[in-house]
Amino acid sequence: MPKEEYEGLKEKYDGLKSELDPIFLEVRSLQKEVQAKGKKVDRKMFENLAAAQIAPLREKYPQKILQSYFEAMAEALKDFGEGSGKERGWH
Repeated sequence: MPKEEYEGLKEKYDGLKSELDPIFLEVRSLQKEVQAKGKKVDRKMFENLAAAQIAPLREKYPQKILQSYFEAMAEALKDFGEGSGKERGWH
């Protein structure tokens, strides 16, 4: 390849790279934001599911000690949706 052609291609590459680098950084930032929002949605989903499943038990067993247990169970279920089993040491 002639030196002039190589230099021209290198210049084009450098120009494109300088345009694309900020775009890739923005995409990475957006991916992190989407991932964080997805975790919030998952947590809320598990929170609502836990509340729905525990509600009949709360009504049936109004004792204070059991209500505390149900609250702890609901908290544990909210956290259940976060991470994989591998992260929890299950595998």
